[in-house]
Amino acid sequence: MSKCPKCNKELSEEAKFCSECGEEITNISNKEHDSNNTKNTEPNEKNVADAKKGCLGCFGFIVIISIILAGIGSFFSNDVIKVTADEKELVKDISYSINGIGDYSFSTAKRYSVDVVVNEPVGSKELETISKIVAQKVKEEHDFNALIIGFYDYPEYINNGYTLGKATLAPEGDWSKADTVDTGQYNKMKFNYEFRDKDWANQLTKQEVRVWSAWKRLYKKVAENDISKIPDENEITNTIAERFNTTVNKVEDVLNKQIDWTYEDKK
Repeated sequence: MSKCPKCNKELSEEAKFCSECGEEITNISNKEHDSNNTKNTEPNEKNVADAKKGCLGCFGFIVIISIILAGIGSFFSNDVIKVTADEKELVKDISYSINGIGDYSFSTAKRYSVDVVVNEPVGSKELETISKIVAQKVKEEHDFNALIIGFYDYPEYINNGYTLGKATLAPEGDWSKADTVDTGQYNKMKFNYEFRDKDWANQLTKQEVRVWSAWKRLYKKVAENDISKIPDENEITNTIAERFNTTVNKVEDVLNKQIDWTYEDKK
């Protein structure tokens, strides 16, 4: 038996409408079946716990991967040689050239030395920026532990002292500590700038550099021909004076001027 939900009259199980009030009779057993189905679709505590564990596992994996990638990025970071837009603007019109790379590596460290000739007056700020640009170019060809960038105002001065100074990119800015980091570990390096601020009015002329360079070459040649004695500088000076059709005093003036220029520093 079933009852009318409106007037509570008892009805047969097969009744579809109430004979008393005409109310439509809903099949209660179907409702109970639907209710049971609905209950069966709800997650139990075990399913919820498993789902939470799965989410936490995925999150943990993502965090670990992020840390690893961040570590790799930090290891190979080259912020120390990053050139800003303002720095690029500062040196965009300055003419300079890389005149050779020397390899001074040993078994546990890659070390290189670069000679850079700057063809016009510059100051320390410009040389700092050029150092970063040159370091980037070297890095494209050779990963390293330490790098020295020597600056000159004439190519003839190369191997005769850095007339404009040098920049060292290395652990603690120290060339001798190259083996304290891994090759290419630039985030462990820093620049050590040792530049000379010049009064460019004292720079040698091209002709004066030719005289100085000729004197140095002749001195070296004489020394190599007879390693048992020191070359006679006065004799070399006389020879160069005759070669350039000038006086001994003027040759000596050029030699002294070049020494003063090499070590001049307005700072």
